[in-house]
Amino acid sequence: MKYPCAIINDLLPLYADGVCSKESRQAVMEHLKDCACCRKEYEKMEQYAAQTTNHYPAEAKSTAFIGTDSLAKVRRELLVKRILTAAAAALIVIGLAAGTGIFMKNNVHSVVYNPDTQNIQVVQQSDGDMIARLYGTEWESVYSRTIELEDGQNAVVFSMTSSSWNDLVIGENTASEYLIAGNGKDVGLVSQVYFLSQPVNELSYDQLVKLFANHPEQFTLLWEKE
Repeated sequence: MKYPCAIINDLLPLYADGVCSKESRQAVMEHLKDCACCRKEYEKMEQYAAQTTNHYPAEAKSTAFIGTDSLAKVRRELLVKRILTAAAAALIVIGLAAGTGIFMKNNVHSVVYNPDTQNIQVVQQSDGDMIARLYGTEWESVYSRTIELEDGQNAVVFSMTSSSWNDLVIGENTASEYLIAGNGKDVGLVSQVYFLSQPVNELSYDQLVKLFANHPEQFTLLWEKE
């Protein structure tokens, strides 16, 4: 394989000192056979090295040029620096990812009903339990309250919260369930189940009843007794 003269010229100092790799040495030797310009450059380098070495005292000749051990030490130091730099970068990335995950996990918000996807459903199981199913995310908390209607029946109103992390990692077809009402004596009096995007726990009983009476459009009917 033929290499450009620019690459060979970069390797000539290492070749002259005998510290380049076996593959690099072979490449330089093959190039010098065919390239008069690089061969001439190498000869100049050899002549200069010989003249410079002769001007050093005998005891200092060994330090006239960087030896193999010194060059290997420099390479090791560069390698260690690169490894440390890569490790530091990896730690920064991991730290940022962990911080982002914690932030998204702590970023809790109210779940909003989507009429197009019907992401919230309420079903009554065969044992009588009332189950709410939330699709596309996982609930962090559920708040429910039973209010008495004018006809004496009871309506269950509930709300949910989720997190940005759950929104990201939970698939659209995955559902998390919550028991709205168990099969007890009160279930028989429940005639309707409504979902409210506003947190139910932030409203008193009277406020919830008043909101239901004055703004029924804010309540989504998800189940009604047949």
